[in-house]
Amino acid sequence: MGQDKRLLPVTWNGVKMPLWQRQLNVLRCLGPGELLISGPADLAYPEDVVVVPDQIPDCGPLGGIFTCLEMAHSSFLLVLAVDLAVIDPAFLLMLIRNTHLGCGAVPIVDRQPEPMVAIYPKAAAEVTRKFLEQGIRSVRRFALELQCLGLVQSCPIAAEEQWRFRNWNTPEDVAAE
Repeated sequence: MGQDKRLLPVTWNGVKMPLWQRQLNVLRCLGPGELLISGPADLAYPEDVVVVPDQIPDCGPLGGIFTCLEMAHSSFLLVLAVDLAVIDPAFLLMLIRNTHLGCGAVPIVDRQPEPMVAIYPKAAAEVTRKFLEQGIRSVRRFALELQCLGLVQSCPIAAEEQWRFRNWNTPEDVAAE
């Protein structure tokens, strides 16, 4: 992309802001008990946000999920990737409604899990640790394993709702929104 995705300018609720702030505002609409950001503490994040660098470096998104699962105080971790710029609070509430005791929720788009906007139970930390120790970095494979273990349930997404999962990987993606 040539630049940090977190800093891409977006307009949300009529206000222009960087993408990371938009995602944080989406999460705030849910009234979370805590807000964790996986990654470097190199931006001026608000005081109510805890920035957690990966406990196991160079493991990609799965490393960040592992660290956040380890750090979270609640029994579930809602993951929202910064580059999924059209996910809204209503969609996340739907995911929350699909969780139950000890079982999170992962959207399924075109028969594939979308693990970067999902809810994982705290118990998934051990599975994550095992994956990372084995050198497995695939977040999709992780989500499928959690599904097999009964730690998450699938939430199939209708074709007309799949637009929500477009992520921003190139400047052209940003321009298309």
